[in-house]
Amino acid sequence: MSSSKFSLGVLVLLAFLMVLLSLVTILGNILVILAFILDRNLRHPSNYFFLNLAVSDFAVVLLMSLQEKGATIICGYYLK
Repeated sequence: MSSSKFSLGVLVLLAFLMVLLSLVTILGNILVILAFILDRNLRHPSNYFFLNLAVSDFAVVLLMSLQEKGATIICGYYLK
């Protein structure tokens, strides 16, 4: 087992919080995108900025691997 500067309880808590944050981010961005698609009143030029932010944030969250995030915190280095 690799040595870590965190105890097992802290590692489990960090992993849970990372997964929870990722799920909340994905769900929130999906709701923003769906609201923009379904409600025509939101289709103003100023709201396209928020749609762009939601789409880009959604893509970043999906592209970021939870395993890499976990390995970074647990092992202390980035996987390459």
